[in-house]
This record gives sequence, C-alpha cells and structure tokens, in this order.
Amino acid sequence: MRSGFVVRAVLFDMDGTLIDTMDLIAECWSQALKAHGYSVSKEDIYRAAGLPAVTIMKMYTGVEDPELHSSIRSYANKCFEERLKSKDLLFPRVKETLLELKKNGLLLGVATSSSCKRARALLAQAGVAELFDVVQCLEEGMSGKPEPDVLVAAIKKLGVSPREAIYVGDSLVDCIAASNAGVKFVLVARSWSSTSSILGSGCGVLAVIEDVAELPRVLKQAP
Repeated sequence: MRSGFVVRAVLFDMDGTLIDTMDLIAECWSQALKAHGYSVSKEDIYRAAGLPAVTIMKMYTGVEDPELHSSIRSYANKCFEERLKSKDLLFPRVKETLLELKKNGLLLGVATSSSCKRARALLAQAGVAELFDVVQCLEEGMSGKPEPDVLVAAIKKLGVSPREAIYVGDSLVDCIAASNAGVKFVLVARSWSSTSSILGSGCGVLAVIEDVAELPRVLKQAP
C-alpha cells in the first residue's frame, strides 16, 4: 500500500477518458462512412466507442474489403487531423490528477486500441506522454478491446498483477476488457457512456465518476 492507495498501477483508456476526442471521432467517422455510401450517424459511432477502427468499419460496412476500409480510414484520419489542430486535447484537470497520482507513487499507463503512432502523437501533443510508465497500443497480433490483450500487455510491462491494477475508461467495451483481464474498472461517465447499460451489463464497475479528478478519492477507498 502506498500513501493510502491499495493498488500499484492505474491504467487509462485514451480517447474519451483522458483526451477529449470522442465528438470529433464520431463526426469524422460518420462523414467518412457517408462519403463512401454508408449512412452512419454520430450516435452509431458513440455506441462503438472503444472498438478498434477495423472492427468499426466491418460493423458498419458489412464487408471485409481492405481497399474500401483503407479509403474510409484515410478520409476519417484527414478529417480528424485537420480539426484537431485547434482543439484543446485534455479533459479538465486530467494533467493535475496524473501528477497527483504520480506523487503518490503509483505507476501509470495507457491501454488503448488505437494505433501506436496515433496514441503516442496525441499524448505528446497533449503534453502528458512523459507521465506514463507505459503506453500500450494495439500491436500486430493483438486483438483490440473488448479482448484483454492491451491491458494484459500493459500490466506485464508494469510488473504488477491484475489485482494490483485499476483500469479507467468511458465505455462498455472498456469495462468488458477490464473484466476479461481481471482488473477493477472505474467508469468515467461521459455524455455518450450509457452508464445504466454499463452498470447493468454485469462487467463489474468499482466506481462511477464524472471527472477524472475524483480518481484519487476513489482509489483511497478501493477494496
């Protein structure tokens, strides 16, 4: 136990949890799919929060067509990059909370289904990359969330056991991934999170918070 905490490591989802990108992601994916003849709303994309890009494309196109998927992804990425330049990336109080957790001796990590290039670039642009002991992205041969691969890999790299870690995320996919990895889960309830559905899913939620700044208090009370 360190400074009142009963866990040794805190892992975070990236998009929608640390970085305020979900609205932009939903808008750009919706536009990209519509440009290729698929009518997919922003709300549809919110429901797929946390899933890898390839899974989202298969889900909404209904086909496995690498050339089509590459074109859709390129369109979405261009939209995202153009609009991201003028956007404040971090949710309020995220950096201050990360610094507080580090001060209390906790190991910090990111576990995301995003590509490694994108994850590292976004965290660096947000000014928090150096605060994490590990950034675990979706590497070749891994399955994306809700499979536990990225969480299991991050935990192994941090040198802790699953019961010594907590995963913080904003979606049902995150909650299921944490359950599959044997890790406690804290839900950051965002407007798209469908909190009641997550709580009713049986995936196991240790606590629900509305602001990442509530996390130190939750960790002190964690069983």
